[in-house]
Amino acid sequence: MTIRDNQPYNTLRFLGSPWSYQVNGLEHVRLNEAAVFIANHLASLGPMVVVLSLPIRLYPWISAEMLDPGRAPGYLYQDFIRPTLHLRGSFGLSFARLLARITVPLLNGLGCIPVEQRAILTPSSFRRSLELLKQGESVLIFPEDELQPADPETGTHPFLGGFVQLCLFYQRHTGKSLPVYPMAVHPPDRTILIDTPHVFDQPVQRREALDQACINMRHRVQELFLLQEGGDLTLQEEEIPGD
Repeated sequence: MTIRDNQPYNTLRFLGSPWSYQVNGLEHVRLNEAAVFIANHLASLGPMVVVLSLPIRLYPWISAEMLDPGRAPGYLYQDFIRPTLHLRGSFGLSFARLLARITVPLLNGLGCIPVEQRAILTPSSFRRSLELLKQGESVLIFPEDELQPADPETGTHPFLGGFVQLCLFYQRHTGKSLPVYPMAVHPPDRTILIDTPHVFDQPVQRREALDQACINMRHRVQELFLLQEGGDLTLQEEEIPGD
């Protein structure tokens, strides 16, 4: 759905506009209908860049720790402040507590959906996502499992299957297919490339089928990344098993 009157969201996009990326492939997006967007994470870069760049109101799935005042300082310290800012010890932890006072209310104000780490099925997350999708909103998911090794060429980690489960959940409750738009965030040329939509509306009877859907979608995001890297922006239609 295109961006409507949402003051915190619009304010963030306005203030962050100097850091937004060029978006290619918007012509593939069917506006004003429910959808899921998935992208490569790129540590802390991907989520913010996508929100700042896409002219679509997005509700991101985000680690539940980031929305919890009690857990956010420790998460920020481990995930951002120590590895990225290289601040350690008591000073780093103090900075994390200060930063959490800003980020927690901001992220909650943006309507982010809390997801417990490594949880494929988080009932409250799926209920909230379904409510938004029924209203025609769009959910943003970064499905990488960052505890597994990354592909050295594109930096993407294997995908978790929450986005597939959400599609099946939506289809079961509405009788409609939910379009999933793979995207590649490409920092070297500050570009996001959006693919044509895929759907997952066939019940997953075995774990192997879910794993294969994740592998296929990860490969598509990697292909988009490499297309952008090579300067070839001609998207080829591709059948993804499960579509």
